[in-house]
Amino acid sequence: MKINISSLIWRLIMPVVIIGILTIVSLSILLQKQLENNEILAIFAISILAILVFTVLLFNFIISKPVDRLIDRLRQSSVEGDLTQRMELSGNDEISVIAGYIDDFIDRVHTIVAQITSTSSEVVNSVTELNAVTTAVSEGALRQQQETGAGRLGGYPNVGYLGKCER
Repeated sequence: MKINISSLIWRLIMPVVIIGILTIVSLSILLQKQLENNEILAIFAISILAILVFTVLLFNFIISKPVDRLIDRLRQSSVEGDLTQRMELSGNDEISVIAGYIDDFIDRVHTIVAQITSTSSEVVNSVTELNAVTTAVSEGALRQQQETGAGRLGGYPNVGYLGKCER
């Protein structure tokens, strides 16, 4: 029996080559699927990151900026004592509602301060008038005392001013 070596080599090597090619193709397919999965994960991660950045920017625009403006206005009002400044925030959100109530409170305080200032002016005017009246009464009493003989009633030496006895 004659053995054909080239046919034998082909028969032995061919399955190894086919297995090698199938292994390479299988690995290639697995790598391709892994790359697709990695792409999906990367797209998902980038999407999550974009949503987070958008949320932070939205939070900054909607909440932080109005709160910062509100704090600045309150700081200016408290430092300067200026009760005419207003928050100037508009909208229906919670920050705008708070700003509106603060404006109402400042209006009431401003009204009270204006009333106190007005009342203080009236008190000063009344005190000035009372001072003038008191001075006039004192001068009149002094004049009357001088006219009635140095403060003695009826010329009696032991009776002092306003009927008090001197000892």
